[in-house]
Amino acid sequence: MIFILESDEFQIILGSMFGDGGIYYKNCNIPRFCEKHSTKQYEYLKWKSEFLIRYKPRLYNYEYGAFLETASSCDFIDFREKFYSKSNIKSLDVDLLYKLRPLGMAVMYMDDGYYNNRDDICYFYMFMKSKESQKYIGEFLLERYGIEYNIYSHKNGWSIGLCGKNKDRFLDIISPYIPDCMSYKLGNLNDWDSRVKKKEYGIKYRNNNRNKLLKQKKEYRLKNVDKIRINRKEFYISNKSRISLEQKNKRELHKLFL
Repeated sequence: MIFILESDEFQIILGSMFGDGGIYYKNCNIPRFCEKHSTKQYEYLKWKSEFLIRYKPRLYNYEYGAFLETASSCDFIDFREKFYSKSNIKSLDVDLLYKLRPLGMAVMYMDDGYYNNRDDICYFYMFMKSKESQKYIGEFLLERYGIEYNIYSHKNGWSIGLCGKNKDRFLDIISPYIPDCMSYKLGNLNDWDSRVKKKEYGIKYRNNNRNKLLKQKKEYRLKNVDKIRINRKEFYISNKSRISLEQKNKRELHKLFL
């Protein structure tokens, strides 16, 4: 069967394949869709299963994890061929990436993204560990929705970060598709009073502890000179084109006022 591009089934499976889902063969030559999460995410898997009724989904909730598994279906063969190499390792398919719609994006984010309350940043920790793969995701968000992104390094690889108005725009796009059980991944998007209070508290704390914070910042820089230098270099390389464009715009703007 050929999926309709905007169908919910297609977007749930596609978003999951860019997240924690997988297409596997089990005791036959026809694949099935499977996904595993912690027991805390059982309700989330249950929500997914409601979109996949035609594939007779089965849910399991054990002490060590929650599982979703469908019946075998030829509908999953194309997904299997697109996402998996001959070595059975899941990889990024750029063509299918650009078929994601808001529902699929929401699923991708709920699977592999999270909202950092301290930094007020949305992060994506995708299954693809390379910087190049992360950049494909970022460029998709930029080209399709005008959402600018940053690429960050961490001990397990690379991640995408969305800040400020870009973070707000992304969350506004996906929020209608987020079930209640996963609303925590929206941060304080739907609670404006909490966001204002948090900002006011931060300003007050910084004003009252200015000297203490400056001292901590100086000590951190002295202890991590090499690390900071490497991170700055990697950030510049990852975002070189965007930085160059911003610098060019600033120069042109400056000329207007000369």
